Amino acid sequence: MQKYKLVGVAFVAVLLAGAPGYAQQKKGDTELIANVSFNSSFTSPASGSFQVTGILGYFYTEQREIIGGLVGGVTFGGGTQTNIGALFGYRYNLKPRENGKMVPYVGGDVFVSDFTPSQGTGVADITFADGQVGVKYYLNRNVAIDGNVSIGFALGDFGTVGLSARMGLAYLFPRKGQ
Repeated sequence: MQKYKLVGVAFVAVLLAGAPGYAQQKKGDTELIANVSFNSSFTSPASGSFQVTGILGYFYTEQREIIGGLVGGVTFGGGTQTNIGALFGYRYNLKPRENGKMVPYVGGDVFVSDFTPSQGTGVADITFADGQVGVKYYLNRNVAIDGNVSIGFALGDFGTVGLSARMGLAYLFPRKGQ
């Protein structure tokens, strides 16, 4: 067990070491984001989920990014089940704040909460269109803490409103030649 703690500490030290933290995303950069989220659906009965997401982003300009990834988690309320879904979206990064370390963003995504919906539930009923606001705080050139909140509605039932809060780490891979 002690060995795993040492490996974990070394891994975190490598992530955080290096250049001072400031946002330097450029056109052509890619980004890997790992986060956890809590989602709540305001339906009757109300339901919620805890999920882990792996997202890959691509900056097609310095400020505009497209994202996509897989989502896995546990849904509770009206029965507990595990699920696997997907997330696709867009982010617009605003001007950096706090000496370039903090980058607020706005965006939107389409979130399919489960590829295998339960009997009687259509895919549109578990697909949400969300608007989001968030912020990345860069710890160094490549590593940022990423957090956002989003609110949206189910495509199959516009009366179903969903709210999500996500927090995680982002790692920026600069395009070759930078």
